[in-house]
Amino acid sequence: MVKAYPRRLEEGALGIFLIPPAVAIAVALLGGFPLGLLASVAKAQGWELGTRTTALTQAHGHAQLVGWAGLFIVGLASRLVPRFAGAPSIGRIPFVAAVTALSMGLGVRVVAQPLVGGGIGHMVMVAASALEAVGVTVWVWHLFPSLRRPLARGAPFAPYLTAMAFWLVTASCLQVFWWGLHGVVGGVPLLPFPLDQALAGALLMGFVVNTIVGVGLRTVFVFFGRPIPSSRMVWSMWVPLQAGIALYVLALAWTWHQPGDGWQRVEAAGHTLMGMGIVVPALLSGFWRPPVRLQARSREPGLLVKMGMAWLAGAGGLSAVIGAMGLVGDSWVPLAKVDVVRHILGVGVITTMILGMAFLILPPFALARQGKLPYRREVRLSLVALPLATLLRAVGGWVAGQGPWAFHLMAWSGALTWVVVAAFALAFVQAIQHARRGMATQRSHAL
Repeated sequence: MVKAYPRRLEEGALGIFLIPPAVAIAVALLGGFPLGLLASVAKAQGWELGTRTTALTQAHGHAQLVGWAGLFIVGLASRLVPRFAGAPSIGRIPFVAAVTALSMGLGVRVVAQPLVGGGIGHMVMVAASALEAVGVTVWVWHLFPSLRRPLARGAPFAPYLTAMAFWLVTASCLQVFWWGLHGVVGGVPLLPFPLDQALAGALLMGFVVNTIVGVGLRTVFVFFGRPIPSSRMVWSMWVPLQAGIALYVLALAWTWHQPGDGWQRVEAAGHTLMGMGIVVPALLSGFWRPPVRLQARSREPGLLVKMGMAWLAGAGGLSAVIGAMGLVGDSWVPLAKVDVVRHILGVGVITTMILGMAFLILPPFALARQGKLPYRREVRLSLVALPLATLLRAVGGWVAGQGPWAFHLMAWSGALTWVVVAAFALAFVQAIQHARRGMATQRSHAL
């Protein structure tokens, strides 16, 4: 007897919405994680790369935020947001145009920044940033209409996904502007440190974390059988997060353009507010509860989602603490502590949630569950390796500067995460192949 796949799953199983996740995986495996690993190894071994090390670090961060996390969000949000809203899907032509422009700009940036120097490198960075901005603008322009109705009726996820779109466009425009003003340090295309940090904050907290919280309010709360927060509670969580992001970006950007006293308190307040804004929804999700609404075959991927929400609570609490310490001490929050929060979010939350949600809701994996295709080993590898990688990166970042062994911990974290994502990529390809064979067999029997 041939398994009859639901039409909705079959139609989306091999559609264009899988293109961004596929590109995201390629960027992570070929660019994001290797660049971060190379930067950590260079610091651990004491290689004299000069400003190239900073270029590697900036390219690594951009690849992870815009490539690994960003393109996955573009693919999933383009499919899920219209369904959440009961609106038509984004058109194929604008979707492909947006993804193409974004991917090309990202690819040029990640490859060229560590390798191409001087004025040519600067012009390439401006062009790559402009291309990314075009892709982002086209995508948001065609996605935003799907959010109008949910915003009007007070859907909990809508404010967060609206903020996601706002911060993505803002960061893209600021990136073009700042690359146009500044660009070469020591013969290497680099953004000034405060501006690069401001962009990283806008992309990480504004774009990615808003998406995680927004989608979580629509899905994770359902998985755990938790009541959806009231509109008043949603806005009481949303406002501190957005205010914290705005204060953080403003403090760093203004400090670069017009240095002065007092901005360290603004930055510290930003960290505190951002931490408060993410720890509350993470705790309200009840991540310690079993995913009671998931079927038995989906329980193990559901553990990845639980783990991601737990790390979100931890990162939020740590951000609030280091921000409060900065306020009390009237000092800039140490970069090493900010780096720890970012990588807890990057590995513990973002990578863990990407894999967990992909195993649960991407159509090829949904079809694979129906056809009993085993990918349990990949899920269990993620459940073991990702918490270890998060801890290694957090400890290494916290003690950075106390010896080369700290950078070795960071390098091992990057290598371990790369292995997990590589295993996920193989499972992804296998699931797509299985879906193709299953649908081809179903069509042949129908004929």
